[in-house]
Amino acid sequence: MIVHPSTIIKGSCDISKGVKIGANTIIDNSNLDGRGKLVIGENCIINRATIITAQHNIDSIEYETTYAPVNIGDYVIMYEKSLVLPGRNIGFGSVVAAGAVVTKDVPPMSVVAGNPARVIRKRLNIHTDCDIKALAGIVFMKHMKELFRR
Repeated sequence: MIVHPSTIIKGSCDISKGVKIGANTIIDNSNLDGRGKLVIGENCIINRATIITAQHNIDSIEYETTYAPVNIGDYVIMYEKSLVLPGRNIGFGSVVAAGAVVTKDVPPMSVVAGNPARVIRKRLNIHTDCDIKALAGIVFMKHMKELFRR
């Protein structure tokens, strides 16, 4: 597992080997399966999501495990209970809605929802001015500690 030092990992996360996470990304209470290789870009927000890179071949008499890499572009947001299946690519700046199941690649700057996920609109801007530490609650927690010291 390779995690950039500026990445924030919160809550109960299950992260396996084979995962690479870029700078200024927040991972919150998520399951990240890197057995088939998972790359998460910079400035992403992954909130209570699941990304898998391996599955069983249900048509095989041996039921072997198959692997396919997943790539998550920069500035992607994934909301609660969203699921990305093996071999998918989530394009730059895309948003995966709560509960969406990504079975196909997601084009850049798309908002996808549903099961299976489909594009419902284009995203107008990315979150370049987002304070990642404030969003993760770190600034608030530091402020609260200072208040309790007084």
